[in-house]
Amino acid sequence: MEIKHVVEPLILWKPNAAEYSFWRDDWSGLGPLANFVVQGPKPGKMQLKQVYDGETWNFQEVRQVLPNHILEQTKKVPIGGDNKLYRPIWKLSNDDKFSCKTTFYALRQTGISSMSSQRIWHKKLPFKVSFFMMRLLRGRLPTDEVIRRSGIQGPSKCYCCRDAQEDYIAQIFLSSCKAQYVWKYFSQSVGITISSNLKQTLMKWCAAKYEGSYASVQSLLDQVQSLIIMFLKVHYKGIKWQDDWAGICRFLECFKPPMKALKVMWSLPPSGRLKLNTDVSSNVMKRVAGIADIVRDSSGKLVMAYAKALHFCTNNTTETQAALFGIAFNRIHNVILEIDSLLIVNMLNGSSSTFWEIHDDILKMKKIIQSHRIEVQHCYREGNSVADTLSNYGATLDILPIATIFLNVQDLPRETVGVYQMDRRQMPSFRFKRSKVKIIKATNMKINY
Repeated sequence: MEIKHVVEPLILWKPNAAEYSFWRDDWSGLGPLANFVVQGPKPGKMQLKQVYDGETWNFQEVRQVLPNHILEQTKKVPIGGDNKLYRPIWKLSNDDKFSCKTTFYALRQTGISSMSSQRIWHKKLPFKVSFFMMRLLRGRLPTDEVIRRSGIQGPSKCYCCRDAQEDYIAQIFLSSCKAQYVWKYFSQSVGITISSNLKQTLMKWCAAKYEGSYASVQSLLDQVQSLIIMFLKVHYKGIKWQDDWAGICRFLECFKPPMKALKVMWSLPPSGRLKLNTDVSSNVMKRVAGIADIVRDSSGKLVMAYAKALHFCTNNTTETQAALFGIAFNRIHNVILEIDSLLIVNMLNGSSSTFWEIHDDILKMKKIIQSHRIEVQHCYREGNSVADTLSNYGATLDILPIATIFLNVQDLPRETVGVYQMDRRQMPSFRFKRSKVKIIKATNMKINY
């Protein structure tokens, strides 16, 4: 109950007209509607079925206490029948499933992180090193000094010193003979002066390593060269890298990773069938998304195309809305639906789980695909250039409830006409990609170091 106010907004309940409380349950995705009451008495008990009969809404009882924009948004929520079970949706996960990872990040209270904690908890450091450094700086290591605070008395001796010294954290890691030798060995090359305070010494080391404020020019060159060589040796183990920077540069200049070129071409649909291509684009400056669909016959001739602007949202949402708008608007039987988003294609084919944010749209598409015998295919973006250029045009339009329809090629945007003619003439595009080859083969190159 202590975290109820934090967890409740993260749970969305899939509506069921018979079982839901109209005021208390978050069935609309906006939170409990009781929070939006602007006037009147405190809302009483009311089930969702009292305002929704399965087909139409009746807001006569609540219209005076809820804002109009809230009522308009609730009308867009798909409601299941009485025989459909309601279920909770965890908003933080794409697959609507609860996970401890997302819950941890939602509930954890993060404060202002200090510079020392940022240095210690670095993603490249092993966990045991970070954990040990945290205990070191907080004085949580089991030295004689710390044990004495617990009430356990006994003799104390630092085994890192030649002379008899008391065992405490600063003595072991900073003032002892062995600690002084280690600090001196590593600090001289980067120009660090050892402080009498352990935390200050560690921060100086971090500053010299990451900011360069205490390091000389030559020490910086040595550090950069050593880091590059270490990176090359870790990632390309098949080559015997030299410690000579000039030789490494000569080798890298001669080495050329092979490129793989894949011919991509928009394929004509079979005779008697139509093909529907969809795509989306985003105008970040205007915060507008553009969707486009184009229908062509077996000869590549334009049947119909349209572009439309939508409110800015995620790429998966716009891809789904573009495909749904295309098949719902045309209602053509036995058409081929071609999308360049492999994720959406896998969701429609059932080979991938559906994200809860687009679950309802995917479900609508599956029903239309089944009833109209639509075939869903994936294509590369290079083979979807017509819909791509048309969606760029759609992102420049104003957001309106209707789409801009094109019935003639002459009416299409100039950029779209060019790629349309290339597709109709079956002119290919090329998809370039670096081949993942074993770099060890490059050792056969004769380079004089």
